[in-house]
Amino acid sequence: GFLDVVRGGMTTRADLHVGANTIGREGPNLAVHVPDGSVSKEHAVIDCWKDGSFFVEDLKSTNKTWLLTDASKPEHCFTELRPGTRYQLNDACVLRFGEVRCVFRVNRELAAPAPVDVSARDAPTQSLPCDPTERYHNPPDAPEPPKGKNDDDEDTELDDDD
Repeated sequence: GFLDVVRGGMTTRADLHVGANTIGREGPNLAVHVPDGSVSKEHAVIDCWKDGSFFVEDLKSTNKTWLLTDASKPEHCFTELRPGTRYQLNDACVLRFGEVRCVFRVNRELAAPAPVDVSARDAPTQSLPCDPTERYHNPPDAPEPPKGKNDDDEDTELDDDD
């Protein structure tokens, strides 16, 4: 799959690989680098399974991860994703990491059926309706999610020692 990151009227495409793809503002192990102050250092992860399933999970980010669930409503209904819960993604799902809008797209070659060991997956999974009618190349303005403070070193909740 891949993620189209829309910032300042420009779209940048980031390829996703099978496994965990961390999205964030800075760090050596990011699959998707989003240099924006509203994005946490390690903001979210998109997990791409060999069977063609895709999941997103918020990593306790300061400004949250949001999923567009109904583009037909004038206010563009974004749902805040709970940290620690994986949400299944479909082609053309619109996500927001902090204030940055992204569109998840499925790479059909990656979706070839293959056996997947799900025994190691311990996070609960939730399915939300994803509205693929939202056109990512020219997204309308959406309401801003609540603003939080930027996540500098003092409030990083990830512990690398575990």
